[in-house]
Amino acid sequence: MNFVRVGFITGSHGLDGTVKIAPNTDNPQVYADMEYLMTAKNGAIKGSYEIEYLQEHGNAILVQLKNIDTKEKANALKGLEVVIPEDVLPEEDEGSIYWHKIENAEVVDENGNYIGRLTDYLETGSNDVFIITEGEKSWMISNNEHHVLKIDTANRRITVDRAGLVSEEI
Repeated sequence: MNFVRVGFITGSHGLDGTVKIAPNTDNPQVYADMEYLMTAKNGAIKGSYEIEYLQEHGNAILVQLKNIDTKEKANALKGLEVVIPEDVLPEEDEGSIYWHKIENAEVVDENGNYIGRLTDYLETGSNDVFIITEGEKSWMISNNEHHVLKIDTANRRITVDRAGLVSEEI
């Protein structure tokens, strides 16, 4: 079974063991549907905790977990990833792709020349900006039809127009 990271535990909230999570999903519904919170470190499952309650709190999600009833117990979970089984993800909207399907994808130009790997993205409002790195070099490119020509999730390969690349060294 494959698991997908949907957030990180950033620490505790209050003194009762409430865990604070920084979600990294555009679909917060995945949290509302959870009965158990699964944690992982570097892709390896570390634990599963029954959820007693969950609520949004600004840009964070607060979760009370069964048997996590002190600030110290909650802080012991800090840094762990929150994961869910890939098969419970909602269907992607048309024109959308889940990040885990393209993270670390090979990036090539329109002639098939290797540029680097897709390592991150920035949400800018209108179009996300992809971050591509190769060694010490990095570039940004706007994820739009003029710059990102093809996203092949099956082969984890993205084809871009070199003219759209912007060096972060500017």
